[in-house]
Amino acid sequence: MALDAGKQDVMFRRILSIFKKVDTVQQQVDELTGMIDGVAGGDSTEQYFRQTYGLTQRQCERLGVMILKQQDNCLSRRQTARLHRWVKSDNGAARYNLHFQELTLMLYAYFQPAQSCPCLQEIFGVCTGKGLEENQR
Repeated sequence: MALDAGKQDVMFRRILSIFKKVDTVQQQVDELTGMIDGVAGGDSTEQYFRQTYGLTQRQCERLGVMILKQQDNCLSRRQTARLHRWVKSDNGAARYNLHFQELTLMLYAYFQPAQSCPCLQEIFGVCTGKGLEENQR
């Protein structure tokens, strides 16, 4: 089924808008990475993770992958139990988990507010004092 020219134009503009938003986020990430490099010097990313969470960069990457898989319901029961044990037993992992979950929640709320589940809306409301719908205004 082919779309008429008007619908194609609307879809193209929406896609372009999403790419512009992603580009903006990437620029902010690059800026933050540069700030970390300037503050820590040398192997700054590794130092940042060690100083902030007491974890290596590799541990933070593994934890982030596990968190994303859990959010997508792709972790087995054994992996979920392992994640929970890790976060319960390590304060740095618990802090990283909180920061990572908060970041993914904000990104999800910003880019897909209409599709977010009620629990995300409630959490977003607690964190910001307003609902997801208000965030888009």
